[in-house]
Amino acid sequence: MVSISTIRAPLFVPANRPERFSKAAASGADAVILDLEDAISSEEKGTARKELTRSFTELPVIVRINAVGTKWHKADLEAVRNIPFSAVMVPKAESVKGINEILDELGDQVSIIALIETARGIAEARSIAMHSNVERLEPES
Repeated sequence: MVSISTIRAPLFVPANRPERFSKAAASGADAVILDLEDAISSEEKGTARKELTRSFTELPVIVRINAVGTKWHKADLEAVRNIPFSAVMVPKAESVKGINEILDELGDQVSIIALIETARGIAEARSIAMHSNVERLEPES
């Protein structure tokens, strides 16, 4: 199994498109990222949360939630809570406090991929990277 820290070719899939999940896993990607954030319109976020699963592959399955502080964040955490995803991808990660708030909801065994996308995130990147649950940092692409 691929480790979160060594993933090189993940494939993002909108979480409201379950017919694409298996295709993504069979594409040669080394992980599948189910996206609840950018790929999903506000109107579709509830539907996307209901489609979350990891049962379609043995590859690592990561879910990208909406950023801490957004109106969709808490509902994303509720949807993710009982599914054993390989990691949670956190957009606009800006503080250890935000990471800890996620872990308070999901438990301390969750692996985090922190997306550093803002000036504050860059300023706090070292402390975010030192958090024991943060497996990797990713810059805004």
